[in-house]
Amino acid sequence: MRIGHITTFYKPLWGGQEIYVNNLYHVLQEQGFLQRIYQFDTGVNEPQIIRLAPMKRLRKNIGLGLAFNLSLTSKLNMLQKEDVLIVHYPIHYYPIAWHKNSILLTHGVTWDCNTGWKKIIKKNIDAMAFAASKKFVANDTFYYREMGLNIQPGTGFFSEVSAKKWFIPNCVDVSRFQRIQPDKRLFKMNLILVPRNWNYPRGIHLAVLAFSKFVQRFPDSRLGLVGDTFEFVRKGEKYKHFIKTLITKHNLFDKVIFLGRIPWYEMPKIYSSSQMTLIPSLGVEGTSLSALESMACGTATISTDRAGLLDLPTEHCHADADSLYQKMLAVFENRHEIGQRQREIVTSKFNLTNWKKAWINVIEKD
Repeated sequence: MRIGHITTFYKPLWGGQEIYVNNLYHVLQEQGFLQRIYQFDTGVNEPQIIRLAPMKRLRKNIGLGLAFNLSLTSKLNMLQKEDVLIVHYPIHYYPIAWHKNSILLTHGVTWDCNTGWKKIIKKNIDAMAFAASKKFVANDTFYYREMGLNIQPGTGFFSEVSAKKWFIPNCVDVSRFQRIQPDKRLFKMNLILVPRNWNYPRGIHLAVLAFSKFVQRFPDSRLGLVGDTFEFVRKGEKYKHFIKTLITKHNLFDKVIFLGRIPWYEMPKIYSSSQMTLIPSLGVEGTSLSALESMACGTATISTDRAGLLDLPTEHCHADADSLYQKMLAVFENRHEIGQRQREIVTSKFNLTNWKKAWINVIEKD
């Protein structure tokens, strides 16, 4: 069977979506499926990657989503030869709607941090693709509730929750993500980790504001920021400047550590060197891979109660700085016990064995 993956990005492995594609590619490779990945030309030259137009050349004038869709139409002859197409995000379903065996996948809602006409347009684009899709996979229940399905948070894992509609949460390689020997330098910092690429929906500013209070109680702690902005996110640098302004305002110069982008395969050491992990999302969030990776390493993990995060066994709080601070205080005193409990849940439920079975079921079901 030939499978084509339709995704704006795969390599380099910049964030959660790319790691998801990478995990899925290797899981299906083990089953003997032949696979090709259709992505923007990012300069990576590997035999399984079908490079579309260079991202920089198109996205400046017409936007990222439309640029990708237009460049995808240049590969129609190749796409016709694929037995199955797995399409990442509904906006990219329209150029391949003609394909007889496609699976539409969403990594979470993309409109919940928008207002007005932007929110309406984004949600309608998804709703039309959702209704027209032949098979649909969501990695959180919040998306299905937004589409009108009556499904409660934390239910229906790995199942067909409606006709040709599956809930398959993100999962992690729990043999790779486990507690290992920490980095001694980082461990001595009593690090509170925030593994987030920098944009407003990821809520980095909430973590900085909450930490500005937390460090008054625990002055030996440090806030470690892993990640950076993306050049294709127009507001990224502006948001980064805002974060640095907050750090200056609250006199946190020597308390916030910028760790930059770290390869995902090195992250177990970073999680293992940290006292707690914060996932302070405001929206645009499915079942966060960063949260799952942290919990798999036994590091107590706090998240907001937004979107797909309610499907996870994180310690939840409201999406405001004071709620996050209060939850940090409560968790910190019992972080070892909480981290161990979270790891047990993640290893038993959110593992690649369950993920693989669910995905093969979707692919092979008529």
